[in-house]
This record gives sequence, structure tokens and C-alpha cells, in this order.
Amino acid sequence: MATPWGYATYGNPLGILGVASVTEAVGATLTGVVARELVEQYGFEPKQTTFLRAHSGFDVKHIEDVKKAVNNLVRDSDFDSIVQGRRMTIHFYSQMFDDILEASTV
Repeated sequence: MATPWGYATYGNPLGILGVASVTEAVGATLTGVVARELVEQYGFEPKQTTFLRAHSGFDVKHIEDVKKAVNNLVRDSDFDSIVQGRRMTIHFYSQMFDDILEASTV
């Protein structure tokens, strides 16, 4: 359980749907933008951003998969676990970006 996903889903495995809803939304909304900026602003070759560009498309479908899972599997008693999964994922993503910014200023 010493992983962010372990903390995010502790107590109810359906908490992973909260994790997935955040990570897939980030992928669907931001990775295409990041890929474009890496090419346009930082001189990356488009082939160097293939993973990001591909995931921006894949993750749109993955969001739909998460919605279906929530609609088909989740009971009212599970929603607190899903919200906790979302909160912990946002917390760990925020920490990761804070760490990156801190390391880049050293």
C-alpha cells in the first residue's frame, strides 16, 4: 500500500475509479496541449511526442470507460471511496508538480 494508488484506494477497490477519472481526464485534456507546446515552443520533433499525442486520444475513450464502470458497478455507499481516490490522486499529482518546480529552481 506504499504507493499513491494504494493510499487512494485503501478500503475499497472501487476507489480506483476515482484515480482513473482524474488520470484519464488529465490525459485527455492536457497531453495533447503539452505535446503541441513541446514541438512549437521547445523544438521537439513531433515523433518525440507520439506517446503524449496518442494518449490524448486514447484517454477520451478511457473516460467513457470510467463513466460506464461507475454507472454499472458503483453503489451509493461506494461514492466516498471514489471521491477519496480523486482527492488523493490530485494531491499526489500536485506534489509531483511541486517537486518538479522545486527541482528546476535549484
